[in-house]
Amino acid sequence: MNFQASSNFHAAEVTPAQLPTSQQASQILGQQDHYIREQDRALDTISDQLGVLRTMGRRIGGELGDQNKLLDELEAGVDSNASQMRRAQARLQRLARISKKNWYFCTIIILIVVLVLVLYFVLTT
Repeated sequence: MNFQASSNFHAAEVTPAQLPTSQQASQILGQQDHYIREQDRALDTISDQLGVLRTMGRRIGGELGDQNKLLDELEAGVDSNASQMRRAQARLQRLARISKKNWYFCTIIILIVVLVLVLYFVLTT
């Protein structure tokens, strides 16, 4: 922009013929009033929608809090069950070792009984 040209700029004088008539002025004011009312309605709608969104956000936050509590309880239950499962598995392994030892013991006793019976029949005949 040329400053010299702008410094030579003079405000144009408005002649009475260029001024709007009172009817035109009232139409312009009516249009402006109409636009302002439309903007107010749009702002009211936006405000209502923001209120709904705020309520939804609070409900979602509350639901997330409840879900977190449930997940914490579930996690505690899973940890407890995992611990019980490890203990049960350890007991089962001990039982398997004992059963294996008992099986050997039972087999030896059965073989001794069979040997005694065989000796008895051999000696009695």
